[in-house]
Amino acid sequence: MKQNKNHARRDFIEIVLRSWTWAKLDAGERNACLCALQSAIISGTYWQRRDTLRSVYYGFLLALGYKATGWRDDHGAELAEEAPQF
Repeated sequence: MKQNKNHARRDFIEIVLRSWTWAKLDAGERNACLCALQSAIISGTYWQRRDTLRSVYYGFLLALGYKATGWRDDHGAELAEEAPQF
């Protein structure tokens, strides 16, 4: 099914709003992220636009210190403190 390229931004933001990484952002970070996604200049097909927005979002998360596992996870921090040092 062909996607309408003009809906790529809307669809991507809907996905982000349901993501576990979004749940870990505070209000200021959420606002800044939405501004970055809404102001990003995108062109191309639907999927090219989604890839561009994914890169913007991933870059935003990296700037906040994102790590794929245990990012902003209180339980992960406790485990890191308990890990033996060799």
